[in-house]
Amino acid sequence: MAKTKPVLPLLEAGPVPLAQIRADAKKQLVDIIDSKRGKKALILDPAISGSLTQLDAGLSELFTEHGIVKLLYLEHTLLDDSSYNSVEPRLSDVKPVIYIARATLDNAQLIAWQVKAASSSSSSHAGGR
Repeated sequence: MAKTKPVLPLLEAGPVPLAQIRADAKKQLVDIIDSKRGKKALILDPAISGSLTQLDAGLSELFTEHGIVKLLYLEHTLLDDSSYNSVEPRLSDVKPVIYIARATLDNAQLIAWQVKAASSSSSSHAGGR
């Protein structure tokens, strides 16, 4: 006898208001992205990127609609490293950069390192003109 897959309740019919939680989370994500105007870059913690896809099936289109022109995953690499940032537009051409990451010490240190390195790099380029 073949086992049948258990059927999950619809988001609207379950005991927990999952549809409303999803809608609220999507609105919060859009609000974060829209907090900066114009074209922007988004750097995501790879550990949460899978969860974000549960908010909207067309997540990449949603990002594009709200001005995300560059999407990268948080890695221990300098932002201007050509292997990390090889596809146009380059991060140096896109401001602002928005980070969405889990609140961990490692992520905080990595983001601080990237931001500090990027700001010192841009300062040295500006001073050399």
